[in-house]
Amino acid sequence: MPPVTFPPEAAAKVAELTDITGLSEAELSSIWAQPAPDQAILFADWQALGKLSWAQKPDTLSKVMAILGILGTIVGVASGVEGAVGGAAGMIQALKAL
Repeated sequence: MPPVTFPPEAAAKVAELTDITGLSEAELSSIWAQPAPDQAILFADWQALGKLSWAQKPDTLSKVMAILGILGTIVGVASGVEGAVGGAAGMIQALKAL
């Protein structure tokens, strides 16, 4: 699937996520566009590569999930696409499963 283009209204939240997680905007955009089962696989792969060490810290994980929820709303409102929230929801579920 092609990556998601985050709207300008989401820039602050995307920057916050990249700062906290160390993932690039391109990585976030790419995983956002994937169906939930594929998101879970990507997160598991990234965890095996050591890219998700922040996810092992409960406070950081909670903050990331809260930002994803807000970002999902921003993307949905800005794009007018109801399914935009699904990208965030799938990512949150995949992170909970780690």
